[in-house]
Amino acid sequence: MSTNFLSLPPEIRCEIYKYLLVHKGYFCLFYRGGDQELASNILCTNKMIFNEARSLLYGHNRFDFTTCKSDFVFQFLDQIGRHNASYIRYMRIEFPYLCDLDSERLILEYGIFRILAKIQSDCTNLRTAMRFNHHPLSNSFHLDDLLTRIATYLEKIHSRHEIIGEIYEDSGSAIMKREMEHRGWAVNVI
Repeated sequence: MSTNFLSLPPEIRCEIYKYLLVHKGYFCLFYRGGDQELASNILCTNKMIFNEARSLLYGHNRFDFTTCKSDFVFQFLDQIGRHNASYIRYMRIEFPYLCDLDSERLILEYGIFRILAKIQSDCTNLRTAMRFNHHPLSNSFHLDDLLTRIATYLEKIHSRHEIIGEIYEDSGSAIMKREMEHRGWAVNVI
């Protein structure tokens, strides 16, 4: 008696999907090779497998966008579509994209607001937004303005459980850490 994949119990298929589609750590879309390879081509097998497996691919992976240009995050979410983006629970993005640190007013690259708005509208099950910053700000007004603007977007994601900020340990990190903790964000100093 022959058995095909779809005749296996759903629980077993789910374990196979996890093995093929879920990376244990953060998953960087640009890294190829090593243990970062996923067998996402299984999603192209048929509609039933696609519908069963996509929530695992998008919902159980921790996406790392810290090595991407700002437009890539927007394009990625656009390409996978709102339905698939709604499964995403964990992502690490690098911002702010600072354009001018010496001006009277903090200037952020326009793309970051597009990204934050896209995340807010499409990633409706996002639980953790990671922030990774290596631009220490000496002016506390700029820092407060920056964090307030970022929080405005992230705090509107109702499923969000926490915001975790990752900052480099340097001369400006103590001020940044204090301001982030004041907003109730968890902070990891790296």
